[in-house]
Amino acid sequence: AAKWFLSAAMQGHTNAQFQLALLYKTGQGIVKDEQEAIKWLTVAANEGHTNAQYSLGLIYKQQQASTSTLLAIEWLNKAASSEHLSACYDLGMIYKQQGILDAAEKWLKRAAVRGHAKAQFEIGVNALNSDHTTLSYQEGFKWIHLASSQNLIEAEFQLGLLYERGIGTVINYEEARRCYRLAAEQGHIEAQYMLGNVFDKGLGVMRDYSEAAKWIMKAANSGFSKAQFQLAQMYTNGEGLKKDYTEAAKWYRLAANQGHVKAQFQLGMLYKKGLGIAQDYTEATRWLKLSMDQEVE
Repeated sequence: AAKWFLSAAMQGHTNAQFQLALLYKTGQGIVKDEQEAIKWLTVAANEGHTNAQYSLGLIYKQQQASTSTLLAIEWLNKAASSEHLSACYDLGMIYKQQGILDAAEKWLKRAAVRGHAKAQFEIGVNALNSDHTTLSYQEGFKWIHLASSQNLIEAEFQLGLLYERGIGTVINYEEARRCYRLAAEQGHIEAQYMLGNVFDKGLGVMRDYSEAAKWIMKAANSGFSKAQFQLAQMYTNGEGLKKDYTEAAKWYRLAANQGHVKAQFQLGMLYKKGLGIAQDYTEATRWLKLSMDQEVE
């Protein structure tokens, strides 16, 4: 394939030039060579090949040097002007990172109205964080709902938060649970934690400590400190799990080591009382002081 693409590329076929560049970029059937990839992408891009323009823009974007950023903007702008939606999105994100918000909004909105899920999500987040009015919250909800309908995991999670808190919409715990579950089942850690809390608190559903423990444990095993603390609490109180101070101490420690203030306090208390861990007043004092110092700060 590489030999055929090279022959066609030399004859000026822009799509062959683009495909040859991809082979050089990935090292598929040919020795990987980024400079050759850039060379052929540039040839195709200069002939107006939109995907080549976009790919070239992405390469320069990833290089992160100031001159590379200018080249990224140049090529992404060319592709975006030909309605390449991912180019519109990436161009918008570059402008957002640079603080050029009008240009960011222009390109993100251009992609969003044409159905680009990530752009819809960004427009939604921007609206939620703008002037904190009812209208801006409703606008944010609208765009995040659209992104969620395309199975964007972060949008599914954020939509759950909006439903649970009644931001831009009425409070709907059933919808919040549905959104959290969609994201949680795809491995979204905070969604797993929030879904566990829905069952723990009985929000729009029968309280179910076992189901709560299942989801909170998933988030805790991924290193989420809030989940680790809550799991320790469940072991301490015997909610959804058999009471086990040894397990509680383990999870308090994991959260405490990440700076979770309440976990530090509870770990200190376990050391003080010798529950699930050898009694140690020195360690108790250390953890209790650490938690109090952080609270003062």
